[in-house]
Amino acid sequence: MAGADYTSGFGGTSSATPHIGGVVALLISLKADLNPSQVTEALQMSAIPVGEIYSNHCGSGRVDALAAIEYVRNNFRKKLN
Repeated sequence: MAGADYTSGFGGTSSATPHIGGVVALLISLKADLNPSQVTEALQMSAIPVGEIYSNHCGSGRVDALAAIEYVRNNFRKKLN
């Protein structure tokens, strides 16, 4: 174990992946028949921009779980027969 002066960093895809996975699980629990393209669209369109519109550092921006849920509700409704 490191000494008291030790600070551990946890960032990048190692910390982003579990958060995105959780949001994706929420979206699929809301609408189980979402396909991968729809999930990607919901995440990208609802992201909070960070810096440039798209960058290698932050992709489409910071995930916004509530906005992603609202995006799915408003854009991927079940088709009525």
